[in-house]
Amino acid sequence: MVALKQSSIGQASDFKKIQKLCMPFLKFKKDEAITLGVQALDLKLPFGEIEVLQENLDLIRRQLGFEEVEVLSATDPNALTAAGNLVSLLQQNPPSPGNPTAIFLAR
Repeated sequence: MVALKQSSIGQASDFKKIQKLCMPFLKFKKDEAITLGVQALDLKLPFGEIEVLQENLDLIRRQLGFEEVEVLSATDPNALTAAGNLVSLLQQNPPSPGNPTAIFLAR
């Protein structure tokens, strides 16, 4: 924690906000590393999340009771445009590996 506070991130004016967002994730990763070992700290998942969601669209659609479901990437500018003013949800609850953010749009 001392090293973090001395880093450029720790010196940021919104450090408390960043810390509040990061600490639950850090605890989760610590617990996961204890359970799974060092591979829990890999920065990339061993599978493509978007591909898994797309392969299961029919199941997701049926389970949610929706007529249509579309999976979009938060790194795709066109997808962010499609989210409109709901894009702020991505800022409040940013997606991370293994933890996607769902936004539901009525069309």
